[in-house]
Amino acid sequence: MAEIEELKTNRNVIKSQLTRQATFVNKFTPDDVDKLEVPAINMLYKDFNELQGQVEKVRFDKEEEKARDDFENKYFRMRCLKELAVENKNKYVQASSVILQDFFVDDLLLGGNTIQKAKDLRDHLIEIFVQAKFNLCKWSSNCFELLAGLSDVISDKSLINLDPTMYNKTRA
Repeated sequence: MAEIEELKTNRNVIKSQLTRQATFVNKFTPDDVDKLEVPAINMLYKDFNELQGQVEKVRFDKEEEKARDDFENKYFRMRCLKELAVENKNKYVQASSVILQDFFVDDLLLGGNTIQKAKDLRDHLIEIFVQAKFNLCKWSSNCFELLAGLSDVISDKSLINLDPTMYNKTRA
């Protein structure tokens, strides 16, 4: 049992390194993102896979399966967002910056100084993610004008108007 506990401890060290790497990546601007050390991120994935494989040889259950899934989801999310930002940094500078810096887990939180700037940013993000086969499917705003026209892209059930006079509840 001591062996599996040591493996899990080592695995947790790698998971925390990935979290630090994700925090580090979020501080980059689209112009700087090319300087990221992708091999370092890939090495974390390789090290995690080796340790996780050893843990699963000793014991494989739902907990271990969840540990692998959680790590892989975080890793691939970070890699995909980085790639989208790099691929679109010349065409959509602000949207690329938002992709790198304004995601929290799988939520994108952003705003704009004017309604038009917010609409433009919204449309650029939709275009970027649709090209990558990712559909941004839930939208909330305290300005109904920003939600108008989105029903062509997503269902009306996913539009949430954050009217301060109404009680709003997000749906899963």
